[in-house]
Amino acid sequence: YLKNMIVNSVRVLGSTEISGISISNMVNFEHSSFLDLSFSDVLWPNDSNSVMLDGISYQFIKDSQAGDEETSENRLINLANQTKFSRQVYANLESFFIKQGLPEKADQVFVAMKKRERREILNSPISKLSNMALAILVRYGRSPGLAFLWGGLIVFIGCIVFRRKDGMDPQEEKHASLSYSAFWYSLDLFLPFIDLRIANCWMPKRDRWFARHYMRVQLVLGWILIPIGLAALTGIIK
Repeated sequence: YLKNMIVNSVRVLGSTEISGISISNMVNFEHSSFLDLSFSDVLWPNDSNSVMLDGISYQFIKDSQAGDEETSENRLINLANQTKFSRQVYANLESFFIKQGLPEKADQVFVAMKKRERREILNSPISKLSNMALAILVRYGRSPGLAFLWGGLIVFIGCIVFRRKDGMDPQEEKHASLSYSAFWYSLDLFLPFIDLRIANCWMPKRDRWFARHYMRVQLVLGWILIPIGLAALTGIIK
């Protein structure tokens, strides 16, 4: 049983195992370097601000208390979540998982860091809202396909809202004789950079207030989702 464990600014070239202890007040491993670091049966302080790992580096790290590799990896992520917030702590663990050939765990670490950033670091409502939007739409750039799934859902809802030709007014007399497809109309509304020459031909009838409002919402969502999805796909958002 220990009140404090202070092992900061040290360099260990061999294996280091910390096991069988309970630490009540403070843990400080800041700016220490380990070749091989493992934990086993360690109880950390409840206050995350009392566990300081900023600047710690390692080539291999493991929670030996875990019964299998996946459980060990999850416990390491939980340990990062229990420490005083530091982007470097998460970056080191993310880099470690990448080197171990575990990109999904690396993404999990990055997402956990961004969520804590929203809860503990960001102050303005706009930055918090932006953070949350990226979490929902593209998982902070780690799942860019999510944006296109959301887009598919929006287009599908549009197909239902604009499904009947008799619920639409042609914008010009010559458009009345054109064939009408709810799918192509909805898709044309949603795509911000492509003009399929269908959305400009039709408009929901004046008495269909919901359809008219949804049409505008779908236009706006297209201008939001498609650029975000492309930015995440190309790595601009990360």
